[in-house]
Amino acid sequence: MRNSRNLRYATVGLSFLFLILLAAPAFGGAVITNGAGIYLGVADNGQLGYTDGVTTTVNGSYGAVGVAIQADLSAYGRGSGIFDATTPGCICEGWGVAINGTTGGGANTDTPPGPSDNISFVSFASTASTATVVTNLNGTGMQVTQAYQPSSSLALFKDYVTLTNTSGAPMTDVTYRRVMDWDIPPGEFDELVTIQGWGATSLIQTSDNGFTESNPLDATGEISPGCFDSNCYRNGPADHGALFDFDFGSLAAGQSVSFDIFYGAATSTVDAIDALSDVGAEVYSLGQWGAGGTDGAPITYAFGFKGVGGTPIPPSGVPEPASFGLIAIGSGLLALGRRLVRR
Repeated sequence: MRNSRNLRYATVGLSFLFLILLAAPAFGGAVITNGAGIYLGVADNGQLGYTDGVTTTVNGSYGAVGVAIQADLSAYGRGSGIFDATTPGCICEGWGVAINGTTGGGANTDTPPGPSDNISFVSFASTASTATVVTNLNGTGMQVTQAYQPSSSLALFKDYVTLTNTSGAPMTDVTYRRVMDWDIPPGEFDELVTIQGWGATSLIQTSDNGFTESNPLDATGEISPGCFDSNCYRNGPADHGALFDFDFGSLAAGQSVSFDIFYGAATSTVDAIDALSDVGAEVYSLGQWGAGGTDGAPITYAFGFKGVGGTPIPPSGVPEPASFGLIAIGSGLLALGRRLVRR
């Protein structure tokens, strides 16, 4: 009888433990691939930079995957393998959100990995080619959903981002930041950085300082003069990256705003820009090796945005409409005015 009773207690205890584990959020991370040689390492709060113990970069810190491509760099003495553009030196890629001009937070994995700032994990789910992450900005009702998936271009992944006001009150100054430190093989820590997109009405700040904190309320600066709040082309070489801040205005209770982020790589500037054009990107950065070819060889990494109030970039070799420059100037002045009011 005693043994039967003990067995019954043990069974109840194990069942209770199982229910607790079932109800607990599934923390995680995953390395996903589009099957065409592009890899992303998605960490538990949606930032990039993750080690799954299986997929290994040949040039990343701890073998971590951030934004990577399968390539053969034997001609440059580096062999072949999966080459990453954000994890060499530090695992530096992240995002952040702020509301009302007073409350913000961010998720950015650095070396060694550390906790996210004022961001709470809700859920993580993944397949071989997708990852969906839900998080909250603590104490505000701001929910951030990021759905990583292959895009219509074989050179790019898409992150479909949705910011939702789940509180019962309106939110103002809904601001989103994405920041990365470019480290481009085969000459990591010596890159040329391109930033384009001024004219997008939601874009309020750009910088090449990829080491900036991911909270949009934290100040940034520049590393190599020329990319701060302006378009720049192949700026550097230096150990720098790309930062974009977007202000989506106000969200009523229950309202959402969505936009796309793209990550990937190609073998040249032309191919990278054509990929961004194919997916309708409006704002973007390119990371290229400082001593590489003027055509962007051997690898040009790309980072772009769609749904941020800009004009889709044309394919490479297609001149922009003559009126676009005037539109960009006017929109840029509007964005500047919004920044000054916000500050």
